[in-house]
Amino acid sequence: MKKTVLTIGIAFLCFLFMTKGYSQITIGATGGFMVPLGDFGKTNILTTPMKNYVDHNGKLAYNFDAINSQIGFSIGAGGGLSCKFFLKENIAAGISAGAYSFGAKDVNSSYAINSDLKLIPVMVSGEYYLLFDKIKPYAGVELGVLMAKEKLKYYSPIKDEVGAKIDENDYSSTKTYFGLAPIIGCTYSFCENLDLNANVKLLYGFSKVDDLKNKGDQPYNYMAFGFNIGISYKIMNKNKSFL
Repeated sequence: MKKTVLTIGIAFLCFLFMTKGYSQITIGATGGFMVPLGDFGKTNILTTPMKNYVDHNGKLAYNFDAINSQIGFSIGAGGGLSCKFFLKENIAAGISAGAYSFGAKDVNSSYAINSDLKLIPVMVSGEYYLLFDKIKPYAGVELGVLMAKEKLKYYSPIKDEVGAKIDENDYSSTKTYFGLAPIIGCTYSFCENLDLNANVKLLYGFSKVDDLKNKGDQPYNYMAFGFNIGISYKIMNKNKSFL
C-alpha cells in the first residue's frame, strides 16, 4: 500500500516539474458525507447450523456465517485535504487525501453484530474550469487508491451453561482498491485569495472479494455518492514557472 501511494506521488510530482508553467497553486480543505450505493449499502446476513448445540427451547442453534454474509453500511461522514496546480487558468492537476467513517446498518439477525468502516482515498486529479468572473464551474476525474479499514464484532445471544457468551468473534481487515471518482463542482471567489468550493462525486473502489464479503467469483465493489464543501486558499501568484 505504501509503495502504491509513493508511486502515485512521485509520478504526479514528475509530471508537474515537466510542465513549463502554471497559473497558481491552491490548497484546500473540505468536509461532507457519502451515501453508500449498490452492494456497499446492502445487508445480507447468513447463518449455518451450529454442530451439537440447541437453544433453551430445544431448537437447533445457528452460527453467523461471516464468510458469506454481507454487511451494509449507512451514510458516512468525513473530509479531506487537497493541493491543486493550475497548469492554465482553466486546467488544474491535483493530489488529495481524505477519510470517511461509516457505521453498519441495523441488522435483522439473532446475532449481535457491530461493524464500522473507514474509507481513505488517496487520489490524483484533473479538472477543467469554466471561467465566469467570481464563479467557476468545473468537472474532472480522480484516480488513485482507496483503502478500506473494517472492524467487525459479532456474538450469539445464546449463552452456555455458565452464562458466558458463545461464538464471540472479532474481525478486522485493511484492503486496497483501485479508486475512480468522476467529480462536478463549482468555486466562488469571495475575496482575493479565498474560494468557496462545493462538489459532488461518485466514488468507485474496484477489487476482488475479500474473506468477509465473499460472493463466489463475483468482485465486491465499493460505490458511494458524495457531497463536499470547503475552502480553497491561493498560495502562489500567477504566471510563475517550475523551470
